[in-house]
Amino acid sequence: MTEAVPTPQSPPRRGARRSQEQRSARTREQLVWATIDCLARNGFHDATGTRIVRGAGLSRGALTHHFPSHRDLVTAAVQHLSEVRIEVAARELRDICAGGTLEQLLDLLWRLHQGPLFAATIELWVAARADRQLSGQLCALEHQVQVVVKDIAVQLTPDGTSPIPVQGWIFTAVESIQGLLVANPPHGRTLESEQWNRVRTHLLRTAQHSLADQSTAAHSASFDRCCRR
Repeated sequence: MTEAVPTPQSPPRRGARRSQEQRSARTREQLVWATIDCLARNGFHDATGTRIVRGAGLSRGALTHHFPSHRDLVTAAVQHLSEVRIEVAARELRDICAGGTLEQLLDLLWRLHQGPLFAATIELWVAARADRQLSGQLCALEHQVQVVVKDIAVQLTPDGTSPIPVQGWIFTAVESIQGLLVANPPHGRTLESEQWNRVRTHLLRTAQHSLADQSTAAHSASFDRCCRR
């Protein structure tokens, strides 16, 4: 059945069209979030269409309508993970930047790597080892995260001082956290906590030596400037 041509007695159904677009966007969002949750819970290879639609509370038809292939769905999940991780990092930074210290920044970085978002990211990293296309997508994701890290380093660095030492320290902290979490299974929380305490202590000592000329007070002032921008 063809769509009726609008007439003065039959105005365009713009409201209905918007509502349909909103429903479609909502369905896509449900499927993407269900995919991320399934990746975190079941791993990449067990994140099947059946499990995803069950988690989303939708039909298989809805899945194939919005994402004709599993690759399309994974691509959408990768992009959404990137956007959410960056959004959360920016929000958390704003919350901590007033009067913040390196210790607080380090604890923030640790918190940002907890929960299902990062668990899903780990699953994608592992799968990307044998998937060149997925690897390229994840490299683009991590590049976006690195841009945020570099911006944080600039904001934390006192005027007239190179941000490179701070940037290097942040990257070292992030890479240490990621390596620790990848190396430990989800059920090894006690060991993980002990390892993190040791790594955290070492990172703070490293900061005291390599960033000796950039005092905690200077970092706090930089945080304050960041908040006022």
